[in-house]
Parts: sequence; structure tokens; C-alpha cells
Amino acid sequence: MKDIIISNYIKKISYDDIDLFAKKNNIILNNNQIHIIYNIIKTKWKTIIYENPSSILNSIKNCFDEETFKKIEILLYTYKERYKNFI
Repeated sequence: MKDIIISNYIKKISYDDIDLFAKKNNIILNNNQIHIIYNIIKTKWKTIIYENPSSILNSIKNCFDEETFKKIEILLYTYKERYKNFI
């Protein structure tokens, strides 16, 4: 049941949603970076949520400067920890 809810939410995510969420968390992304994150979320959300996402992070690391990547990594693991009891 929760996979259906999450899947339906993921389907509705837009490029603007990603950009706004990043900005709210003091992360500035260019259009290419927004597209990268969008595609990862759309195609790899189960791995991000249920497994160790380090291989995904490693695959996109070179697309971001060090500071931006670190912020993304911290944000991902913070939310993963925050919502682990619900998933």
C-alpha cells in the first residue's frame, strides 16, 4: 500500500518541485542538475528509499561541485533517517 502512495507521489513530482525544494534547503541547481535529480528520483526511488543509495550518489557525484553534492548527500540521509519509521 505504501509503495502505491509513494509511487503516485513520485509521478507528480516536477522539475519545479525539485528546484523549489533545493532552494528551500539552500541548494542552487542549474537546469542540467535538476534534470539529473529528477531522473534519479523517477527511476531509482525504491533504491533511494529502501536500500543504500550510496551507489546512486557516487554515479552523480561528478555532476555537482563538492559543496552542492555534500548538501544533497546530507539532505538525502537526513530525510531518510527522519522518515525511516514510516517506510
